[in-house]
Parts: sequence; C-alpha cells; structure tokens
Amino acid sequence: PDVLDTWFSSALWPFSTLGWPDKTQDLEDFYPTSVLVTGYDIITFWVSRMMMMGVHLMDAVPFYDVHIHGIVRDFRGKKMSKSFGNVIDPLVMIDKYGADALRLTLIRGATLGSDIPVDEKWIEGDRNFCNKLWNISRFALLNGASPAELPSADRLTLADRWILSRLDTVTREADWAMEEYDFARAAQNLRQFTWNEFADWYVEWSKGRLYDGTEEEKADQRALLAHVLERVLVILHPIMPFITEELWRALTGGETLVRAPWPTTGDHADEDAERAIAFLQDVIGALRRFRADHGIDPKTKPAAAIVAEDASRRALLEAEMERVRALGNWGELTIASSVPEAAQEARLVLDGARIHVPLAGLLDIDEERRRIERDIAKHRSEEERIGTKLADRAFTERAPEEVVETQRERLAREQEQIAHLEQASRDLA
Repeated sequence: PDVLDTWFSSALWPFSTLGWPDKTQDLEDFYPTSVLVTGYDIITFWVSRMMMMGVHLMDAVPFYDVHIHGIVRDFRGKKMSKSFGNVIDPLVMIDKYGADALRLTLIRGATLGSDIPVDEKWIEGDRNFCNKLWNISRFALLNGASPAELPSADRLTLADRWILSRLDTVTREADWAMEEYDFARAAQNLRQFTWNEFADWYVEWSKGRLYDGTEEEKADQRALLAHVLERVLVILHPIMPFITEELWRALTGGETLVRAPWPTTGDHADEDAERAIAFLQDVIGALRRFRADHGIDPKTKPAAAIVAEDASRRALLEAEMERVRALGNWGELTIASSVPEAAQEARLVLDGARIHVPLAGLLDIDEERRRIERDIAKHRSEEERIGTKLADRAFTERAPEEVVETQRERLAREQEQIAHLEQASRDLA
C-alpha cells in the first residue's frame, strides 16, 4: 500500500481549503495568498512541502512572504514542560489578566530571530498598561475630549508641538516595523510612547490649560488630547484589539475601529520642541528624585534656584515655570545665570543647568549624610553576601537554575540601589 507521511495532507492546505481540485471562486480569489506566519520548528515539515505541492499542482507558490517567529518559552528561555513545572496556560492568563495583556506580552517578546520568553509578571505588567490606557481615556472623556480640528500652529503650546512631533515619529516607526513584520518593535515603541510620553508627561502637562485656561485654550487642549488618543488607539488596535475597540467607540462614537482609516503622518516634526521638553523633563525629574531620595514630605514645598548660563534655557524655564513647579511638586523657583553658593545646600547638576536647593530648615545635612552612609553600608553588605554565594561553584552548579537566577537578580538590584544612594550623597556634597 502507499504510505504518506503525517504532513502530506497539510502540504495541500493552501489550496485544498479553497475547494481544490474544483475550480472555485475562492481558489481564484485567494490563491496564492500574501504571507504565512509560522514557527521555525516546522519549516521543513510544513512550509517546504506546501511550496512543493503548490508549484506542482497549482503552478504557483502558495504565498510570497513567510514570517518565521520563535517558540514560546519560559522567562529564562527554557522549554515549557509539565515535568519542569513551568507551563503557562494561556486561558488561565486570559481569565486573570485579559486577552489584550497576553497578546501584548507575546508580541513584545517576539523579537526577530529569537524565541519568545514569557513570565506571568510580564503579563501582569501589560495588564497594568491596559489599565493606564483605560485611565487616560477616561480622563480625556471626563474632560470633554472629542475629535475636532487641530488648533492652528500659532495656538499650539510647546508641549503640543512636542507631542505632535513625537506622535508622527512613533507612527512612522510603527508603520515601518509592521511592514517589516517586526511586530515586537512596533509594540515596544507604542507601549513606551503611550505610557512614558503621552500618559506620564503630556496628559499631566495638559491639566494646566484644562483647569486654568481660557475657554479657547480648554477647547484646544481637548482637541489635542482626542487627536493623540485616537491615533494611539488605532495603531495599537492590531496588537490589543479589544480594549482599543471599546475606547475608540467611546471617544469617537463610531461603529467599529476595524473600519477606521489607518493614520498618516503630517508635517509636525519639531526637533526644537523635542529638545526643549527633554531639558524640562530633566529638570522636573531631578526635582522629583531629590524629594524621593531624601524623604521630603509631599506637603512641603521647598525653594530652589535653577542656574542656566544659556539665555534661551532661562527663557524656557521662565515660560514653563508653573508646569515645572506643578509636575515637580515644588515651591518657589528662581531662574538665574549665576547664584552665590551656600554652605548648606544641595546641588543637582544637569546637562545645561544646575539646581541649588537650600537645606536650612529642610534637612539636617549631617544626619542625612549619615543616613545615606548607613543605607549604603547595609546594601554593600548584602551585595557582598550575594556575590560570595554566586562565586561559589558548588552553589551555582548544584542549586536549581531558577534559584541561581533569583540571586543574580537580587545582586543587580542591590548594585542599582547603591548607585542610587551614591548619587544622592553627591547631591549633598
């Protein structure tokens, strides 16, 4: 009798599913198709056989592009196996964190040329991103954001120009990445932009005009929030279809996002605005870090002097003073080209500026130095203990791999904390 291998019928799949050997309309319309997506482990078993049968029986290749992705593994790169106890059940993850979070984790991990590591805490992190997307959409809607014509260029603020420039860049990057089947890069860029730039910075920056602006300024701000949010939802839709569909309908009142046009970029590129906002982010970040590092009560509003020799940077700080104070949770800020140095002050050194924070009445500088030194000593002791354990070959060779990896992660955290404390100490020098 004839013997056919297991993959024989699978080799016929591209055309047998369309009615072959009959000459059907589906076969005429959809063969050959454009792209096949598959794992690298079945290229020989399946892909090559489909190519061979397609050319032999249909006189045409069954597809033009083959997108080959890696295999899903645990977060250490180990094959998932019940015997290893490292299997992640996707249905359980969907019930716990939602399908969008699981999709985002898998897509972000599917970098070209490598396997796809997955850990439950990463899925949880992407669930948190879904929550962030929901919350910024809720904020926009509660403040009256709805799609409208963008304000004219003369009515755009510095923050508006920055976010529109960054939005165009991210849109182009996402277009390119998806065209090249680099879905991981598209997902990573969109997640970073949405969370770290749109949510953490622009939405917070927008509150100044939304709460205290004129009616025209409020309307401009609503239009810009809606514009950026709608673009984000549309571009994220192929990656996270469920939450983006729900939010897009709420924002636009449209029937379904699936039928919405794919966004195109405009002429919003603005390197000057991007440089200016990057500088202000550095200033605000330094103020926030100082508060956190030294445990300053959130209700306390310290004073500081920001020294910038460049006149354009001083003008920028003066123009954006209120947002810098609000986002840094700071008190009085003075801008100058130079200030006399005081004995009891902290100096935060930035690229293009220096922040002088008077410490009298704010911190006991000697006690604060002693506290930091105690914390550094504690973390150095732990660093040494973990380092000694990892240097012991008997431990690294006999202990379970996950235990060794946990110790390496703890060592990295201790070293990061030490570097953080040393910077806090330098601020007080």
